[in-house]
Amino acid sequence: MRTNQEIRQEASVMLKGNWNVPVLVALVFGVIASFTSCSFPLVLFVYAPMSLGFVKMMIGYVRGTQRMEVEGIFSAFNSTYYWKSMGLYLLQGIYTALWTLLFIIPGIVKYCSYFFAPYILADNPTMTAEESICRSMQIMEGHKMQLFLMLLGYTALAMLSSILLFIPMLWIIPYYQVALVKFYEEVKHSVA
Repeated sequence: MRTNQEIRQEASVMLKGNWNVPVLVALVFGVIASFTSCSFPLVLFVYAPMSLGFVKMMIGYVRGTQRMEVEGIFSAFNSTYYWKSMGLYLLQGIYTALWTLLFIIPGIVKYCSYFFAPYILADNPTMTAEESICRSMQIMEGHKMQLFLMLLGYTALAMLSSILLFIPMLWIIPYYQVALVKFYEEVKHSVA
């Protein structure tokens, strides 16, 4: 498997000279996510399907099967993904919270184990939320530390962007989302 640096470099090359639409998508996604984070029903009924739509669009963009466009973030609202996205969001949250009760470290480990469940669900609309979580745990076997380090870099950049009122997040979000899809493609093919 390639290193995180190689994956991020490939993401950078993919976005080079093509930042206008990704920045617009990140802006719309970020604004809506900010407003929906204030209440659990909004998180469940709006953010969860929007987040899955964003993942689905990013997978298509990286694979070259879909253009990146703002409408892509709303693709899970009018399909079989809508209810599954809510179920997946709830299950991931419950499972991670229960593991976190043991101590913070098991919660982080399980968060990394479950991380690609939305990507798997986006790829396999016939799967249940539980099946996509189980598949995510399978493909992440032996790769959790590498993902943790990738997410740690993302978190560090997000914290640094707070100095500039989070404006750099408009570039950081698409950059890391492309990198995470590329990471997903790597681990997905590493398991038979």
